[in-house]
Amino acid sequence: LKTYLLQHAQQLREQRAEGGFRLSIDRAFTARGAGLVVTGTASAGVVRTGDKLLLLPCEREVRVRGLRAQDETVESAGAGQRVALNLAGKLDAAEIERGDWLVDPACALSSPRLDVAFSLLPGAPFPLKHLAPVKLYIGAKRLAARLALVDGAERRLHPGEHCLAQLILEKPVSAMLGERFLLRDQAEKCILGGGTVLDPLGPKFGKSRPGRLAWLRAMQAPTAEQSLARLLEQGQLVELDRFWAIRNRPVDAGADALPDEACRFESEGKRWAVKRSRWSAAGQYLTQWVEHWHQVHPEQPGVKMTDLKAAMAEGFESALAM
Repeated sequence: LKTYLLQHAQQLREQRAEGGFRLSIDRAFTARGAGLVVTGTASAGVVRTGDKLLLLPCEREVRVRGLRAQDETVESAGAGQRVALNLAGKLDAAEIERGDWLVDPACALSSPRLDVAFSLLPGAPFPLKHLAPVKLYIGAKRLAARLALVDGAERRLHPGEHCLAQLILEKPVSAMLGERFLLRDQAEKCILGGGTVLDPLGPKFGKSRPGRLAWLRAMQAPTAEQSLARLLEQGQLVELDRFWAIRNRPVDAGADALPDEACRFESEGKRWAVKRSRWSAAGQYLTQWVEHWHQVHPEQPGVKMTDLKAAMAEGFESALAM
């Protein structure tokens, strides 16, 4: 058992070290002779002296002047360690709230809506209705939220049940896919349950649509490769930049994750992936539509791009029409 736990812990550390640095701040203070210092437990990535980080949700840039990890002065620190960072920048301790995040600027996400998988404890004192007010605990942050139930017709969650939901927050937070959280009741008298973030950039509209629910269920797969394969098999168009960003990884990190039956392309300034059969179908539809248009309008020199996009939008996403 000891060997298994040590191996599992090592694998987890290696996985977390792959992404950008993330730390949820639990203390901020001014130290004599040093200036601003913040502390917390690093949850991902590695930070080094001299690195530039972004404070979220206020989006203020800071520079790391010095580091202490596990109570020792170090040049670098990483996931799983207790870290104190001496920061330089136009910022003071009073501007930092408990639970704010220090993150790698290349992997900086912040949103007032989190799409999650949530489980209500069997011993919860009452069921939760749609848009029930709750208190969210994530990282070192505690804030008010509403729980929007997005799957199921009843729109009521009973003790012991699980659901897909969206947390609508009083202010933005930084999160990543796979981060754990707890919910308490509005009066904070009891723990209601907990869950996992599936998408830290939850949409305001369309959160209950079949395609959106299929996306969230695919995010519950054990690996990114399995999630991507499920989405492509369903015929979904996958925005690769977003798919990897919510995992705290650059899009190039997943270059080898695409299955053989997938096609990768660029459109609208973004990188996408789609199943080859759907890519072919879009091409065939486009060719047939243009040929028909020229038969109807032989006097015209060519199709206007606006008309072409409108025609493609009847059966395909805009990215496939570019």
